[in-house]
Amino acid sequence: MTILNVLKIFIITLFLFLFIDFCFGTKMLDYVINAKKNQYRKEQFAIEHKYRINHKVYNHALINNYEGQGSWGVIPYKVCTNDNGFRIKCGESTKMEDKYDLIIIGDSNTEGVSLDFEKTFVGKISENYPNKKIINMSVASYSPAIYLSKLMYYLKLGINVQHVLVIIDPSDLFNDMVNYHYKDGIVTSKNKEYIVAVDKDPDKHRVEEVSNFKIRSLKILSRYLFPLTYQGLHITKNYLLNITPREGYLPNPGVSWSFDKEHTGYKGISIKKGKQISFNYMDKLYKELSSRGIKLSVAVTPWPDHLHFDNENSSFVKDWKIFCNDRCFQFFNFLKPMFYFKEIFGAERSQELLYIKNDIHNNEFGHHVIAKSFIENQLFWDK
Repeated sequence: MTILNVLKIFIITLFLFLFIDFCFGTKMLDYVINAKKNQYRKEQFAIEHKYRINHKVYNHALINNYEGQGSWGVIPYKVCTNDNGFRIKCGESTKMEDKYDLIIIGDSNTEGVSLDFEKTFVGKISENYPNKKIINMSVASYSPAIYLSKLMYYLKLGINVQHVLVIIDPSDLFNDMVNYHYKDGIVTSKNKEYIVAVDKDPDKHRVEEVSNFKIRSLKILSRYLFPLTYQGLHITKNYLLNITPREGYLPNPGVSWSFDKEHTGYKGISIKKGKQISFNYMDKLYKELSSRGIKLSVAVTPWPDHLHFDNENSSFVKDWKIFCNDRCFQFFNFLKPMFYFKEIFGAERSQELLYIKNDIHNNEFGHHVIAKSFIENQLFWDK
């Protein structure tokens, strides 16, 4: 076989490969990348459906008296609940107490997804105060609408408590604005077709894309027209040059309102109005608790986004601190201990230390940091 024939075969093969890449590359690449991820998701949902249930009053909950495996992504962990579906340490009594010193309620991070109960900050706080009766009412995707609904539900059933600590997550605002409808104490889900924030100037990114296209046209064309070829060459280059690829952290649309001054809101509702919705729920909760002689305290916790784009005195912090001025027994800013690490290690390394990899939830060390901050600063009981 002559060199000319070999060259012809190579050109034809290359042309066929690029043609297949052009027509089907994106779908093939998505399948390769997402096949394992989708399998993990199916397995996770199958496990979670054993202990996550709908609730006719406060939307959703953990099932009563569950003891078994939980799943968060590819991370297995133990989940145990008591008679009312509140998460407890496995092996503890599932019976409700006559009186509690403290109810803690929040969303998924406070529930402690991915961690056994004793490794969560609620578990660590409970362990530090063995003579105090502390219960965790938190469940993933809760927000002030559900905090109000769930607490009122159990207060009317006769639960006796001295103090309630509400852990506010930056995603709570999005949930109150977009996900939930509260009426007469009942929380129902809204349409799941969400519209995320848009810029005041919708053409801004289009101009930037045109400008970048002129500068990086060849790279963009190769990446989007021939994705398999681009990805293969990219991996080969990284391997030969011993480069560990790392993409910049991108802000999550569900929490970017707290540091993006140009944020215009969600689903046609302004951020200002959205804040008022959450504050109204919490104000109603404060009044209901106060009328029963129950103290209210509030804490705020950060996402990795805040380490990258915000500061420990975020508007998110300031807003809830102002809310607490005449209502709360104590206000906790859990951004502060997280930003202590940022000052030393920077945002990227701090995220690795404090959060689950590629996730917005705290890992065990992050939970330890929150628990330590609470224990050192709480004015509820003697240290």
